[in-house]
Parts: sequence; C-alpha cells; structure tokens
Amino acid sequence: MLVHSRHRESIISGIVIASLAAVAWFGVSWYRDAAPCCESGVVSLAALIPLDRQVRTGRLRNGLTYFVRQNDWPDNRVELRLIVNAGSVLEDDDQRGLAHAVEHMAFRGTRRFPRNAIVSYLERLGGRNGDDVNAHTSQDETTYELSIPADRPGALDTAIIILAEWAHEVTFDSAGARQEAGVVFEEWRSKDIASRRLSHAQDFFLLAGSRYADRPVIGDTTVLRLFDLTAMHRFYRDWYRPELMAVVVVGDVDADAVEALVRKRLGAIPASDTTRPRTAERGVLSRISRAITLTDPEAASTNVALWYLRPRAPMVTVADYRESLVADLWSDVVDLRLEKASRSVEAPLLRAHAWHDSYTRALDAFVVQGTVLAGRLDDGVGMLAEHVTSLAAFDPTPSELEDAKKTIENDRTYVDSHGRSSIDVADRLTAHFLTGSPVFEPEQDYDITKSLLSRIEAKDLTRFAKGIVSGNDGAIVVTAPDMGESTPASTRATSALLAAARHGALLAGRPDTTTELAHALITSTPRAGSVVAEKLYRDLGAFEWTLSNGMRVIIKRTAFADAEVQVRITSPAGSAIASEAEYQSASYSDDVVQAMGVGPLTGAQLETLIDHTSISLSPSISNAWLQLSGQAELKDVETFFQLAHLFLTAPRKDASAFRRYQERLRQFWAERSVHPDAVFDDSVAAAGGRRPPGYVPSLLHIANQVDLETAMRFWRARAANASNFTTVIVGDITLERARRLVSTYLASLPPGHHEKAAPYAGIRASGPTQREFHFGRSAAGRTQFLFSGTLQNAVDDEGMVWRVNELLQMALENRLREFMGATYGVETQVSIQPTNAAQFQFTVDFAGDPTRLDTLARVALAEIDRLRTAGPTQDEFEKVKAAASSDIERSSRYNSYWADALTWRAVVGAPLGTGRERATELELLTRVGLRDACARYIDTGGYLRLTMKPLPEIPRPALRRR
Repeated sequence: MLVHSRHRESIISGIVIASLAAVAWFGVSWYRDAAPCCESGVVSLAALIPLDRQVRTGRLRNGLTYFVRQNDWPDNRVELRLIVNAGSVLEDDDQRGLAHAVEHMAFRGTRRFPRNAIVSYLERLGGRNGDDVNAHTSQDETTYELSIPADRPGALDTAIIILAEWAHEVTFDSAGARQEAGVVFEEWRSKDIASRRLSHAQDFFLLAGSRYADRPVIGDTTVLRLFDLTAMHRFYRDWYRPELMAVVVVGDVDADAVEALVRKRLGAIPASDTTRPRTAERGVLSRISRAITLTDPEAASTNVALWYLRPRAPMVTVADYRESLVADLWSDVVDLRLEKASRSVEAPLLRAHAWHDSYTRALDAFVVQGTVLAGRLDDGVGMLAEHVTSLAAFDPTPSELEDAKKTIENDRTYVDSHGRSSIDVADRLTAHFLTGSPVFEPEQDYDITKSLLSRIEAKDLTRFAKGIVSGNDGAIVVTAPDMGESTPASTRATSALLAAARHGALLAGRPDTTTELAHALITSTPRAGSVVAEKLYRDLGAFEWTLSNGMRVIIKRTAFADAEVQVRITSPAGSAIASEAEYQSASYSDDVVQAMGVGPLTGAQLETLIDHTSISLSPSISNAWLQLSGQAELKDVETFFQLAHLFLTAPRKDASAFRRYQERLRQFWAERSVHPDAVFDDSVAAAGGRRPPGYVPSLLHIANQVDLETAMRFWRARAANASNFTTVIVGDITLERARRLVSTYLASLPPGHHEKAAPYAGIRASGPTQREFHFGRSAAGRTQFLFSGTLQNAVDDEGMVWRVNELLQMALENRLREFMGATYGVETQVSIQPTNAAQFQFTVDFAGDPTRLDTLARVALAEIDRLRTAGPTQDEFEKVKAAASSDIERSSRYNSYWADALTWRAVVGAPLGTGRERATELELLTRVGLRDACARYIDTGGYLRLTMKPLPEIPRPALRRR
C-alpha cells in the first residue's frame, strides 16, 4: 500500500477442509449488447450477463481497455483507477517484494511530476494521502486510485495524465528510491505481527506447489534491503504494458468528454514491444486430506478452520451468477447455524463463522472457523465438520432458506434505495476487468437477484454443499500460541485432527425443524405521550420538539438517500458516573444488554432480526454518554423504534447467555494481553491513570468484575431517565410519521430525572513525561505523544482543533515518512469529550526501527515547535484549507453527518446552528490563526510520551509447524 493505515488484523484462524469445485473467473468479456437477461419478468439463465449500458468501454489501439460512466452520487466527485493485471506472483527470484516497491516508486516521481508532485498537487485540490490518492498491490494485480472534485478546472485532465504517467513514465529516481526504500522496509517491519506471520505460513501450506505460496506481496527482506532499481525497472517494463491495463473513470462527468480525454491521453502510450507472456497461475490442489498446526509466541488464541478450495468458475451467464447466489446462501445458512451453536455454554467454540471469498485469482475458498475453548480442540474440529456435513446431507429448513434470502435481498435493497456510489461502481468495474465479475445496471441488480433467489430451492443448497465436502482433498489448519510442549494443540497430530473431523461428520443430523413462534416485538402498544412544544429552525431546515416526558427531539428532513432514516438517542451520562466498584459492569452494560436480548428476543434472535432487515441498531456507553445509534429504511423504521423502546424499557436477564458472554470477554482480554498494539493502547490508558507502563489489565480485573446484576441495574437506571435524553432523527421521513413514532415509542418512556456527564480528567502531564517498556517480539517499536487540554468553547473551537490535527498529520507525515523514510506512516488523532468543560486530546503515533524512535521523537517535537512558532508554510496552509473545504462539501451530503453533528451540539448545550458556520469558519481561517491554534492546543512543554520496544536480546522466533 502507498500510505500508512494501521490494520487491526484479527488473529488468523485456522482449520481448513479444502475441497474445490470448478471455479476460475478468468474470461473477461466486454460485450456492450449482451442478450437480454429477462424475458416476461423471468430471468433467462442462458443469457449472457449484460454490462451496465451506461458504461462506455473500449480497447485502444495500444491494447489498453477503458471504462467510463457518468454517475452523480455523490455529486461533484470523480473516481479514477489505473488497473495493472500484474502483481507479486509474477516476480522473478530477485524481485520478491519489488512489484509492491514499483507501486511505491510511482509516487516518487514520473516524467511530468518529479519527486512528490503528484501527492502535493492532489492535496492542493483538497485530497488526502491515503483517502483520495492511494494504491495497493496484491499477488495478482496492482491498482492506483484517485478521487478528485469534478468542478476544478483542468483537474480531471490532469488526473488522467497522472494515470498515463503511472502507466508509462515512472522515473525510478535514485534519490527518491533511497527515501522510499526505508518506507517499504518499515511497512514490512510494521506488519511483523503474529497474524501476518501465521497468514504467510497458512498460505505456504495451502498453496504449496504454486507461486502463490512463496510470493507474498511484502516480499523478502534481503531483496527489500537491496532495493535494486534495475530489477524494479525490469518488472515495470515486463508487466506495465497497455494490453495488461485498464483505466476506469466514474463520477459527475460528461461521459463523451471523458472518453475523448482517455483516448487522447492514454492512447498516446506506445504499444509494448515486450512479449513476455502473462500466464495465469492456477494454484495446486492437493487430492488428499491434510492438517497442520501452526504456532506463534504472540498468537492470542487457539483457532481452527476447515478450508474448502475450489477453482474459480467463469462468470459469463446468468446461470453463473445464480450459482454465486447459491454460494452466498450456503455461507449464510452455515454461518447462522454456527453462530447459534457457539452461543451455547456447552459449545467447544466460543465463536464460529462461515464465509466464502476469493483466495487467489484462481481459487475460491469456503471456510468454517472457530475459536476453541481450552482442552476442546477435537470437539471444536468435530463441531465445524458436523455443521458443514449436515447441510450436505440434509436440506436446510424453509425458515433458514428464507432468512438467508432476506439477508441478500436487504443488501440489494439498500443499494437500490441509496443509489450506487461512484466508488462502488469504480470498484465493480475494476473487478470486472480483472475477473469478469458482473456490473449490472443499478435498476436491474435488485430485480435480477430477487428473481433468481425466488427460484433457488433447498435442494440447490444441498447439492452445492455436497460439492464442497466431497472428495479427500480437505485441509485442517489450527493456529495456536506457542508455549513449547504445553501448547494446547501440540499433541494433536495430523491423523488425530482428521479423525476428529471424520467423527464430527458422522454426527451430522437433520437440522432442527422446530420453528419458534413469531413474536410481536411489543404485545400491547405503549400509552403514547405527546409533543408539548415545537420550535422551527428555518435556516437549518429542522424542528425541535419537547415531549411530554421532557425528552428533546430534533428532526431534520433530507433527500440525501431515498428512504433512509438515521437516529441517535443520547443521554449525557455514561459510565464515569458509576462508583469505582460498579465501573467495570457499567462500562460493559451495553454489551451485556445486547448479548442478553430485549423484550421477547434473545440475543441471538435480536442479531438475526437485525441481519434480516435494513435495521442497524446498537447500544453504546462511554465515560461521557449512553447512546442508541443506528439507521433503518422507511419500511423498517417502526420496528427500529420498537427495538429502541425495548432497549430502554425491557432488557432481558439471561444467566446462561451471560456466562457465555463472560467467556467471550475473558477471551477478548486474553487476546489483547499478547497483541503488541493492544498492549500498547492499554498501556497508554493505564499511564493516564498513573499505573506503570506495560500494564495489562488482568482477566480477573476486567472480565470477572463484570457482574450481571450490577450491569443491568446501571443500564436500567440510565435508561429510565427519558428527560435526560435527546433524540436526533435525520432522513427521508415525513413529520407526521415521525411525530407518531416519537409519541408512541419515546414519549411513552418514564420521565426520570436529569443527570450530567462526569468531568473527564484526560491524560495530562505538568511537563515532558516519558515512559518506556518492552514487550513482544515484533521487529518494530512504537511511540505515542499525548497532548491534552480544555477547550474554551466546545463548539467555536472544535473546527480549529480539527484543522490543527490536519496540519499535524500533513507536516509529520511529510517529515518522518516522505523526507526521512523512517516510518510507514504517522497517525494523528484528536478526541473531544462532550463534558461541561470539553476536554481535548491530541495523539501523535508512529512505529519504526526501535533504535531510531528517540531520533524520530526529537524530529517530531521540532516539527511541532515549528508549527507553534513560525506557523504553517503558505503551501501547508492552502492544503489544510482545501482539505477543510472538501470536508464541508462532502460530509454535508450525508444523513449520518447531520445526525452526529446535531447530537454533538445538543449534548454540549450549543445552539444548533445552520451548517453555514463551518463555511464561515473556513473563510476566517488564516495562517496566523492556525499558528496560534497550534500554540494554544499543543504544548510541547507538557506532554506524555509512551514508547514500546521489543523485548531485548530475544532471538526472533521461528514459526513452528506441527
């Protein structure tokens, strides 16, 4: 990847049964006038999958393919892609990791854009490195991405020129290479964590015999240290060829004009004179059952997965698309069964899921995976095998099939009601070029999918499931902590794991055919309250209602997304008001309630209901507030409000479900206690509480202090105070409908009494304070600065705080990464606690060579001092202002932005405003004002710096295979 983005990688799991049926999506087709897909409302399975007719597509004389589509959501934005059908699997032995390095070097200079001119130009348009300009390399392809405003004169032409430069004119500047070599190596260092090590070992096992097994994208450290420009240029010359490339342009554009620009700029690239064939790496499928245990000292849990690998099938006809829907239904049904089974306190798996996805360009993977309780490995393997085999032996129940179909239909309905974003269309066209996957017209997508789903029967899933488990080519992968001979999985040989799977398969029985009664969520309609006062904010286009129980409701009607309604129900009284003895239970009371369920719904039933509707609803509690947050489409909006009412009035108490929740919570903390990044984050929080650095909360301290009675009591006490809540409703809903829902489900709540958020002290230091500890075996160290203070005015100062954060990110990234090449990236963040005296906290976070962290820290502080005293350069100031302008333009088109912004203002007690204040703030923004804000908010004379380095003098562990 071009830019730093800290991936919180889940600990890789692992059992795998690999049986593969015919799938390989290689045939790419560019048909403009495909056969019609629908006849008299019935989908013809023999028809070719039609490409969206609004897509302009063609192949230039030099062999390059292009796709252009006008798309007006969001307005005034354009998405561009350069796709290169070449990745790390094509590297020669002396190029391992250099496909990825070529991508990095493309940003270090081209013929027309030397050094870092590309990123600098796009930042002046308001773009952000990583969000609006990015790239990624995989084993099979490389993709460059740009997002630009549509109304800037010359910007689209320049962006297309940039794509042409990347395709043909990368300079491989030696000075830039010296800097970028460090960045690439730091990217490897930052990803040297257990999940990545185990992932590579798993690939080596599952893909043994193919180039995929020994061509990881990040490459070989010996090759990366050399950073050989000659070998890099050879890869560029061999594989960056027009006939292996495509350009995608989607957005608020004139398609005719864009097509002409593409032909002019990209057509000027000469045809390639290189004849090296781009062969398809198919992978090697074992014909025998296999099993392996992979261990790592920093693995957080024992996981087991059954992998079923199959060659990817071509996606050419509607019948092929139908088969992909059957695959989706398979994973949904198996996933639902596993999740339900894993909730039982007797289950050997704490969590279990099923999914399917492309594993490589040539292979699809069908996976069932779970986290194993101590001493239950064989039972866990058997549980997974039992559920997979059951679906192959017996038809799913009618309710299972119907629920899985609803899940898929709801996904399509959401896209249909919101319109398809330009990013989504660009990504679909990228996949179409590389794999032939379909790009339907938005109007057809839902209709075709629904028509096909209606004709898929239970026997289709059983047939598909039989194809998954047939044969003897399965693989079981176990990943576990390495604790020497006491490793939980250490005694389980391949034969034992395979025997456990066979035993589980023999236990497979018919699915439970008992159907639970369909409960009405609310058996008797609550006694409605009323709206007793109303206020209009004409400029804002919003109403404020006061309900008979004292609750405040703010409603803003919009037309940003058809039928979407966003809701926030918020009380400014969170876990900080709990006593010390109650604090842990209070902090987890939201999770406890969600796990127990509400009203007539168990936790599992609640999750299923949400999965099978357009509803997204979750409780959350922080130190500062309690909130029910989510969204729904109009067809489900009454159900949303019924659920919200039940969360506040009828949380369930289920001792059995709570025991399983506690087990999962213990596992959560066990996983955090060995994950270096998690330990670091917990240590930052602990340092603020004056605990020693390196402190990791024990399982007893956290999981065992969460008490069911205490958590329920705290939640009910907060939820009973309707007069303490503010509800914000934003979206496509009439005032009449909103008034009825609010009166019935919110005004009927008990009024209670007012509570306020407890003051938040934050992490403060009277002077420069440094703490260091050693943990883990990663090749990277990590350091973080924390600067805290109090805003004089939570609303007036908030915008400037974000501008300072933008400036910090830009300046430090440019200095530490682009100039020094000493880190993969810098991450700056700002948080503001909505208390009466709004507390803010800036963090500056970066990782790198442990021996260089002190030097980087000194450079970072010097850079911050420059911003405090001299202020930003004119170039930096203009980029910050452009980014702020882009933020205002883009965010104000989304219901979620308005829901969050209005909630924030209501909770801190600020006037609601009109939204124009941000534009006014931008007009008044000056270099001097930005400098003064840096001096006011970031005190280099008082900060906390916490540093984590690897454990000293411990040899790097060799991955253990058993």
